[in-house]
Amino acid sequence: MRELFPAELAEVMCFVDKVRAARGAAADPDLVSRVLGELLRLLPSYRDTPGVPVSLVRVAFPQVPKALLDRALLAAEERGLLRLVAADFPAHFVEPSAGVPTARGLLYFIAPAR
Repeated sequence: MRELFPAELAEVMCFVDKVRAARGAAADPDLVSRVLGELLRLLPSYRDTPGVPVSLVRVAFPQVPKALLDRALLAAEERGLLRLVAADFPAHFVEPSAGVPTARGLLYFIAPAR
């Protein structure tokens, strides 16, 4: 490993991330990338809001189980690629099953990282 160049180490790390994702220990890096692409596509329509509703991103990935998409969103936030914003309660438009439940509350919007 010491003889590898930085670009080669990045490839090894990408492979490790994919293996960890396959066994459920981490978010799939390809899914995180696709989620970020969808977020960039939707953001212009949501400039005056707290962010893009998580439910709209879910619609773009109907074949991805909810748990995997939640894991990808949380991993992207942890890496500083986006921010998940909790919904203010009470709110008549919030559907609890559409958000990501966490200890911080129901994360219902996706905003760009600051």
